Amino acid sequence: MVDARKYVTSSFITLADVAEGPLRLTIMKVADGKNNKLDATFEEGFSLSLNATNTKRLVKALGADTDGWIGQVIEAYAGEITYEGKDQPAVVVRPMTSFCGNIGNIHLSYSLGT
Repeated sequence: MVDARKYVTSSFITLADVAEGPLRLTIMKVADGKNNKLDATFEEGFSLSLNATNTKRLVKALGADTDGWIGQVIEAYAGEITYEGKDQPAVVVRPMTSFCGNIGNIHLSYSLGT
């Protein structure tokens, strides 16, 4: 069987896409992107360039190995990040799953509140 999703060009999520509410998305692929950022591609046909804030949130919740992110569900929503000392609007992610495991020699356990 051939997964046709890999032949579909995805569009990058913008604030306009989440202005009326969050998007629940399933991670399909994570790859090196531009400007020293990761790009996440989702089964739903979207992509998101992960800023430092979003990358830290996903590492905390899902672990440092991006192979483990595949199949995990996240929510993308309109929020704010601090960039160069100033708050600015941005697409922010919230992992919808939990992580319990090791990153290096540190044991982490992270679960989501409701």
